[in-house]
Order: sequence, then C-alpha cells, then structure tokens
Amino acid sequence: MPVRKPRTYSISWQTAALNPVDSTTYHIHGFAYAPSTSDGFWRYYIPKNGIVRNVTLNINPSGAMGTAEDTTVSLRVNSTDTALGTIKMDAQNNVLSANCNVPVTTADYIQIKLQTPAWVSNPNGVLMQAFILIEIP
Repeated sequence: MPVRKPRTYSISWQTAALNPVDSTTYHIHGFAYAPSTSDGFWRYYIPKNGIVRNVTLNINPSGAMGTAEDTTVSLRVNSTDTALGTIKMDAQNNVLSANCNVPVTTADYIQIKLQTPAWVSNPNGVLMQAFILIEIP
C-alpha cells in the first residue's frame, strides 16, 4: 500500500526595513510593510484549515548590526501566542526555524510576534522574511 504524503501549503512574507526600538512588541503580518506595533493593523487570514508545522524567520539588518541580545519570537493565531524561540539581530542572515503543531481554521488570522530586548546598540534597516508551512489534514 503506498504511503500517503501530507498535503501542505506555505505562506511567505517579506517586510520593508524596520529600525526596531528597545523593549517593543512588533507584529509581522503578511504585507510588504515594516512590522507594526499594533496587533490589528494588518492581519493575514488563513485560507484553508490545517496545522502549522514549521515557521522559519530570517532577520537581516541591512544597516548597523545590533548587539547580541535575544529577540523573542512567537506565532500568533488570533490572540493566542505560541512561543517559537529567540533570534538575534547582530549579524546578517539570522535564522530561526521552529517546528510546531498549531491548528488553524479558515478565517483565523496569523502573525509573527517579536518582542525586542533592551539593546546596548540597536540594529537598523532590519529586513525580515517569514515562511510558514501548513499541513492540510
């Protein structure tokens, strides 16, 4: 009997440059704008029921690099956050790839939430790419 491969779809986001400030929450929301400090500013609505299996985030300061403090990263589904890990903004191509098991349904909205640290030296011109893999049950 053949093995059934899971069906998946992916969501890819890219942001405009951001000059993040200390101890601030930012939301990456699926549009090519800089991340917003407002949860409701832009929302990406899920087109098909599934389970988020992986989130990969690439953070790339295009100006000054920050110091090595950790930025906390979460996946937000509606108003519920799932911790994914931490990432730094102290070099080019900082990558966080987190496997997860977060169910989503049509019309849920998702965002990636960042909580910045109190840097000794802040990064600037930060560009971000996010890839979200969703399995269809």
